[in-house]
Amino acid sequence: MSATFGFMSGFVPWALSILAVVVTGTVLDIFLSEKKLGKAVRGVFASLTVLIIVSPLPALLSGCKSFDLSSFSEEISLDRDYLNYAEAQKRRALEDGLAAALADKGYKNVACEVTAQFGTTICITLVRLDLSALVISAPATNINKTENIRALAAEFLKIDRGKVVINE
Repeated sequence: MSATFGFMSGFVPWALSILAVVVTGTVLDIFLSEKKLGKAVRGVFASLTVLIIVSPLPALLSGCKSFDLSSFSEEISLDRDYLNYAEAQKRRALEDGLAAALADKGYKNVACEVTAQFGTTICITLVRLDLSALVISAPATNINKTENIRALAAEFLKIDRGKVVINE
């Protein structure tokens, strides 16, 4: 915030000086004739205007010599924190979706844990299902429940059955 204030405090006098030279040059142009003296005065005011416009450049260029990379690393860490947060939300959505799909098929209270790599695509490497609190309702059967749950999870996540690990 202080950098913006410092810029503005230098900008206002600079802009006012440009405006003053332009207004003064315009007034003198109205009163001066087209003779050599008038042309010389216009040339002086044109040069003065260019010098005033260019005057802040050395200060701006000298400020560009050193870069403070600490703000960039802070922004990068903030971006990394956001990416981690987004990946956690995606993982949680996969886990909640899988638990809801299993509950729809009659297997309730299945704790799901998805291990995946996130990038442009999601690559699921492992799915752990904890059946210790499993409640089986009407559409599901208790016979081959682990194989049925493994098949449902693999189908829902579109992965190989070998990536689904079940703990009872």
